[in-house]
Formats: sequence, C-alpha cells, structure tokens
Amino acid sequence: MSFIVRRLAFYLVAFLVAATFNFLIPRLMPGNPADIMLANSGGTIPVEARDALMATFGFIDAPLHQQYLTYLGSIFTWDFGISVKFYPVPVADILGRALPWTILLTGSALIVSFSIGTVLGILVAWRRGAIGRCDPVAHGAGHSIHPVSGCSPVRALSFCYLKQMAADRLCL
Repeated sequence: MSFIVRRLAFYLVAFLVAATFNFLIPRLMPGNPADIMLANSGGTIPVEARDALMATFGFIDAPLHQQYLTYLGSIFTWDFGISVKFYPVPVADILGRALPWTILLTGSALIVSFSIGTVLGILVAWRRGAIGRCDPVAHGAGHSIHPVSGCSPVRALSFCYLKQMAADRLCL
C-alpha cells in the first residue's frame, strides 16, 4: 500500500512541476500571444479588443497565484482554451483530432515491440546462454539500450561492431 501512495505522490509532484513550467514559460516570454497574433497578421486593433483577446487566452488581469489556480482548474475541467496557432479552434478539438492517430501509433508500436520481445525471449530461454556467446553485437546492443537517448542503441551497435572487428583481427 505504501508503494502505491509513494507512486501517486510522485506522479502528483511531477504533474505540478510540469503544469507550473507550462504556466510560467508563456508568462516569462517577452510579449504575449495577442501581440504575436497581431504582429503575424500585420494588423492593429483597439486596446479593448486586445484585452478581450488576452482574456480569451487566459492572461487575465489578476495576481499570478490566482492566474495559476485558474489555470489548474481549467486543466482539471479539460478546458484548454483557444489555440493561438489555429485561432479560433479550441485546443480540445485539435487534441481530439490527433488522439486516434496517437493511439494507433502507440498501440501498433506496443504490439510490435511485445511480439519481437516475446519471440526473442523465447529464443534466449530455449538456447540458454548460446545467443549471448554467439552474437556479442546483438547481446551488447540489447543491454545498452538507454531510454533517454534515441541514438544510444546506434552508438552501442557501432561500438560493439568495432570491438568485434578488432577482436577478429587480433585472433587472425
């Protein structure tokens, strides 16, 4: 039970840190979304219309902590507001259009990786220890995959290959 509580507390802290960064970055940037939209369109609008546009994007004229609480409330109610890039389309519509493709891509990647991993696991279990002795390149690459960097499997394969080439030349 304590494991679950610790894990949930970790996820809550991670969510709050990510939400805080997501809240602060646009507010610390020079300018604001309304000015950027006006600059891109080349037009000028009255101050009242600019203020209304700022309120539409959630940049209300209130203290920062009140803006943050409003922002968190909008996250929990799935009210992400209006897209700056695709104005006046709501962000929820954009996410709704991308969600099926995201699920298809991650689902197919999960199925492929599970299938390949299961087959390789069966082969390794069937020929216990033989695969590690016969193919040091694949064995080294399998142990060297690093989840943070996408290029580390490529580096691991190249280093294992170079090591194997050097070993083959020394044995001749």
